[in-house]
Amino acid sequence: MSLRKLIIRSLQLRDKFCYLPAVSHHYNYEKYKGFDDKYKNFNWNIGAAIFASVLVGSTSSDVSRDKLKKNKQEKTDENKIIEAGEKKPNLPTYSAEEISKHNTKNSFWVTYRHGVYDVTSFLPSHPGGEQIYNAAGLSIEPFWNVYGMHKTREVYDLLESYRIGNLHDDDLVDHSDDELWATEPYRDPRLIVKTAKPFNAEIPPEYQIAHFDTPKAGGGQPSRARGGGGDGGHARAQPAPAAAPARRHPARRAHVRRQQAQRDAPRETGKRNQLGGRSYKLTGADIDATGQKFSTSIPLATALDAGARVLLATHMNGEPLPPDHGRPLRAIVPGAPAVRSVKWLECITVSSEESSSHWHKKDYRAFNPSTTWESAEFERAPPVYSLPVTSAICAPRHGDAVPVRDGHIEASGYAYSGGGARVVRVDVSADGGRSWTEARLQQDAAPHREHYAWTLWTVHLPVPDHAAQAELWVKATDGNFNTQPERFDHIWNIRGILSNAYHRVTVRLHRSR
Repeated sequence: MSLRKLIIRSLQLRDKFCYLPAVSHHYNYEKYKGFDDKYKNFNWNIGAAIFASVLVGSTSSDVSRDKLKKNKQEKTDENKIIEAGEKKPNLPTYSAEEISKHNTKNSFWVTYRHGVYDVTSFLPSHPGGEQIYNAAGLSIEPFWNVYGMHKTREVYDLLESYRIGNLHDDDLVDHSDDELWATEPYRDPRLIVKTAKPFNAEIPPEYQIAHFDTPKAGGGQPSRARGGGGDGGHARAQPAPAAAPARRHPARRAHVRRQQAQRDAPRETGKRNQLGGRSYKLTGADIDATGQKFSTSIPLATALDAGARVLLATHMNGEPLPPDHGRPLRAIVPGAPAVRSVKWLECITVSSEESSSHWHKKDYRAFNPSTTWESAEFERAPPVYSLPVTSAICAPRHGDAVPVRDGHIEASGYAYSGGGARVVRVDVSADGGRSWTEARLQQDAAPHREHYAWTLWTVHLPVPDHAAQAELWVKATDGNFNTQPERFDHIWNIRGILSNAYHRVTVRLHRSR
């Protein structure tokens, strides 16, 4: 079925189209029954890996051992994080029963391992909105096992700042999450892992730019992966190739994919006007710790705009989508943050209202630098549907020793702008912006306003004479002649998104004698 027919039919059939995933897995969380009735027989229908990411670039087989060793060391260092919740003998001890009484907005306590925390004052600042209320008077461990992004040094330090005591030893419960992630697929060992459970990782920079059209995963995808499989139930439509990077913030990560997808949008002005002001709600099979399925919205006008190239994708690089990329079906919304390109797509709903999911209402919203967590009004802030122009230096990496030949070094990276804007220029400096060298660009031939692929760049860059090191700067300009800002000072925001100031790396200059 074409995308056009899907949309029209969804309007007729009570504005809703449902797509059933091929495989789902069930886990029973009876072990949490001691905390509260709502944890008894707590069943999760896990349709797919949550926040999954995988290495989609492949490189030549002669990768140096030094680089692999360096990446392994980075991953080891990343895992050396001191967890919160260690027992502190100098603090009072509380029973689980006593803690459970502090379950209101006026007195809100939670536990993590041995630790007891009064987070009442933090409630208005919680980025996940009202999700936190599900842990009232209980342990936050089961939730953090799903939301693995919490398990960082910064979040542990923040949690410990609310520490008031210790949980009684008799009330400690094993919240290990091994069963939840038992069927994870194989991932390429070269990935820089940010969180292992759920899996979230970055491609090492030098591999990102190894190909303009990024190949499929560098490693195999076994059939034991969560998230569905098989070819049944796919809509049939004329396949259309498209190139679009999957962009997530705040990190500068881009994985170019060639999509084989269903697309056929109505183009008649009358139909578009008739549907004006409506939203296109996309719901995935993955669920959060409260059992709510992930969903977000895009403007319906975007979904129906042929130039926007919104796709329902079943294939990547001519092959079925790997599980980590949303098999059997995902949305692709080029030019937008990757959060709009919902994986493991299950339902499409045309509505006059945006998605009520906290992922849509409380995430990927833009604020000015003076807005604090306490003053932020998420639902009044504009949602991010397009990305600003940005660029990154992928080689050399920060701290590398770089050979200088005839007063020059070689550098390379990528640039990108959202909303279909073409990157028209990339400038690189090695002397603090006193002089700039224009880089050579590699791009596809798409027209302006339909340019959704990234741009790769290389530069033969002059460096200061006799200098032992240099700080490299890069900035890109798009077809709307928007240029990256020099610093983050005036664009910083509490969510850390849309961070597109100059990318800078410092390198050591190795001059031959």
